[in-house]
Amino acid sequence: MSDSVLEPYDALMLVSYGGPNGPEDVLPFLRNATGGAGIPDERLEQVGGHYRLFGGVSPINARNQELLDGLRARLGEDIRYGIGNRNWHPYFTETLAELAAGGARRILTLFTSAYTSYSGCRQYRENLAAALDEFHESHPDVRLRLDRVRAFANTPGFVGANARAVADALARFNNERTALRGGPDGTFPPTSDSATEAPQIPPHTHLVFVTHSIPLEMALHSGPAQKKAKETGTATLSSQTLPATLPSVTTPERSDPTATPKPALFEDRDALGPNGDLSQRNPDFTTQDLSGLLPVTREQDVLGEGWTYLAQHLAVAGAINRRLAATGSQLPWTLAFCSRSGSPRQKWLEPDINDHLKDLAAAGVENVVVAPIGFISDHMEVVYDLDTEAFATASELGLNYQRAATAESNAGFLDGLAELVRERAALARGERPNLVVEPGTYPAFGENCGPDCCQYPRPSQAHTKARES
Repeated sequence: MSDSVLEPYDALMLVSYGGPNGPEDVLPFLRNATGGAGIPDERLEQVGGHYRLFGGVSPINARNQELLDGLRARLGEDIRYGIGNRNWHPYFTETLAELAAGGARRILTLFTSAYTSYSGCRQYRENLAAALDEFHESHPDVRLRLDRVRAFANTPGFVGANARAVADALARFNNERTALRGGPDGTFPPTSDSATEAPQIPPHTHLVFVTHSIPLEMALHSGPAQKKAKETGTATLSSQTLPATLPSVTTPERSDPTATPKPALFEDRDALGPNGDLSQRNPDFTTQDLSGLLPVTREQDVLGEGWTYLAQHLAVAGAINRRLAATGSQLPWTLAFCSRSGSPRQKWLEPDINDHLKDLAAAGVENVVVAPIGFISDHMEVVYDLDTEAFATASELGLNYQRAATAESNAGFLDGLAELVRERAALARGERPNLVVEPGTYPAFGENCGPDCCQYPRPSQAHTKARES
């Protein structure tokens, strides 16, 4: 391995959620995924119906294997590869044991969640720490070390892949693929080099970026711990009271100099609708609540004081829209959410995609492109929540509906992930590689999180686990 650009690592483990591989796996998988929430099997069987529509098989397993195969093709055979899951085979403990049996001692992990939050980052770190302790207890003579690739939502490969997917979806409205300058790997030209040809966008077309909803309390505490929580000695801040502003924080020196100190979230966001006011999106999420969310994200650095999960998505959505604008394909956009679960008494990020489609139709929108930027591949939230449920809602409303592809099918995204693996290896060797991010988003997140990062003060008796993240 002395000549390998992946030194000092001898294995790469894809860290993911897991899913059932057949009908007999569905109920035990859901018991794992909802462990400790006290949800009766009768309710789990209802949720399991989503999986049984697809033969009881979660698409996440095949998609993760394709992702790992793509990384192996780019990184070579100098290291071992494996997939470890939180909720189904192969579990983290099983994969660690397999990699260690093959000689691996320093293992690099790559989370399939592009964004940071408790469920998408900290919980995985807690799970991996527990799995590592369990491994060391059963293998006292073998010591493993785990490191992590940084979160990648604001990398050019991910942003470019999603921008290309939206452009392709727009072209499908005209039953044609429109040629854009730039390669088919998702690499769009820089802003100064506009494309010569762009999809002809039908009138009254709207772009909806979609991600996984999470509880408001989890969203508020995403990112480094809030100063207010530390000063008051409590980790709980009311999700009912959204502060108008939050203190600014200093951007770390290691940030990429091409990134702005704060995310450019709102400069180029168009009006919400072509013919109507969309402020009343959901009767359970008041106009005051909606107006409160935006100042929170506008006033704070994405690295610093909470709401990081929301701010990341808004920054990435804005970056995608800027790439589309460079090709003449800019259009009005909003951010919506899917896959809400848990107690109806607990507030989650809204609007739900189905509620939002109803509001768009009422506002005069006729064509909708749904871009699942919260997911890197077509797992259950995409194939059921968007391709099945939201598609049915759009059909009932008479909306022309196109769902953009997820990033994993894009070669440029895979190239970017492979480069992040090489970057992390260089950092482990003591080198100082350039931490590339999409311009105008936010600085690169650190590979190592603080002990209070993405804390989640769970309400009692509230089930908050996402299905697949």
